Amino acid sequence: MDATNRYYTELRGLLALLLAQNRHARRPYPLVFQDSTALPVCKVARASQHQTFWRWARKSKTGSGWWYGFKLHVQCDEEGRLCAFALTTASVDECQLLAPLTQWMTTGIVVGDRGYISEAKAQELGARGIYVITAIRKNMRKVATQFQLACLQARHRIEEIFEFLKCAFGLVRTTHRASYALPIHLLVCLLAYSLYNCSSRFAKCENYWCQAALANSCSLAEQGLSREIRGRQRSIKRRRTWPTVFSR
Repeated sequence: MDATNRYYTELRGLLALLLAQNRHARRPYPLVFQDSTALPVCKVARASQHQTFWRWARKSKTGSGWWYGFKLHVQCDEEGRLCAFALTTASVDECQLLAPLTQWMTTGIVVGDRGYISEAKAQELGARGIYVITAIRKNMRKVATQFQLACLQARHRIEEIFEFLKCAFGLVRTTHRASYALPIHLLVCLLAYSLYNCSSRFAKCENYWCQAALANSCSLAEQGLSREIRGRQRSIKRRRTWPTVFSR
């Protein structure tokens, strides 16, 4: 923890540099996905006894139930690269983060879930040239185009990012004993994911021909093995008696 605190400024600058690089790597009319996830700091039953984040943590309710802590807002593109993020209390509405996280955009499309349904925010972003696509509620009657349905179906990308951050990098922790530990842990997790995403895309680009050759060799080996298995099966069928089985 001491080493992480010492290089906190450098790590924050590196993450800001990666985010800026991801933003400029997009097309002139970008397509981004935005969503939020819960960051509980303790169980709801122990909220009154919690001392570390009692000044900022709040209670909120999602489809999974009540939780006590913070909320992480993340924005990414269709390739899974992070474009923006924000950390707020659990009681903050998701619509309030539409304008701050899209300040770097002049035109484009933002895809979100039902939590981002707001006519006022849609008109505000529409005046800037940003189009908002959200899922509809059951009591809403709207006809969606094929492009809108395709954008909503591709929204699983940001859900995969949340699962990867939680399972691979341990995003959710309830063992913080200092108020500055949570932002540093969040910074390290996002930076690790950004570096992992960059390295995986680079390796995919560099090792394309190696992977193709490996896949070709594997397919040839499977074909040879299948031919050998078929040959053995035919030879066994031609025998008049079953193979001898030795037993003690």
